[in-house]
Amino acid sequence: MTKSATRTRTVYTARADAGQAKAIAATESPFTIEVRFLGGLTEVQQAAFTQAADRWVRVIVGDLPEVEIDGDVIDDVLILAQGVNIDGPGRILGQAGPTHLRTAGAGASALLPAKGAMSFDTADLAKMEEAGTLDDVITHEMGHVVGVGGLLWSRKELLADEDSDNPTFTGRAAMREYGRLRDGQPRAVLRR
Repeated sequence: MTKSATRTRTVYTARADAGQAKAIAATESPFTIEVRFLGGLTEVQQAAFTQAADRWVRVIVGDLPEVEIDGDVIDDVLILAQGVNIDGPGRILGQAGPTHLRTAGAGASALLPAKGAMSFDTADLAKMEEAGTLDDVITHEMGHVVGVGGLLWSRKELLADEDSDNPTFTGRAAMREYGRLRDGQPRAVLRR
């Protein structure tokens, strides 16, 4: 993992282990998450983002094709992160999700995120930090940016009984890997 800074913003790049990428995903280019900090976050809060990116690249190791969006060449996901005023203390802690998906014609990477945004209410960040929940909240929300849950699972038809009280994830490759770790049975998708 590498970290670099520029005058106008801080950039953190997390890369999956190259050996794992080669062994598991048969690629020489490991999965990469670039986090660009746009402001409004303390160093401790930025560290929660870098730790989350590091966690996700331990889980997602395979490469996606580079894409160009708004003049940026992205390999594999670019996340714009910031602390902003949303609605004051309580209520909405933050908002996160993909802003740009790969095209429908992109083969196996079709409709997977290329770029996303994570904005957290500056009135709530310190409280999450004090409560010890900041790392988990940032990691959870970053999961949505990289494609876990929500609209992307629907678009890729990865949910059975989606409109029921008991939707189930059905992605075959993910279920196969899950089976290696657990008993392999589908689990209900938790809704918030």
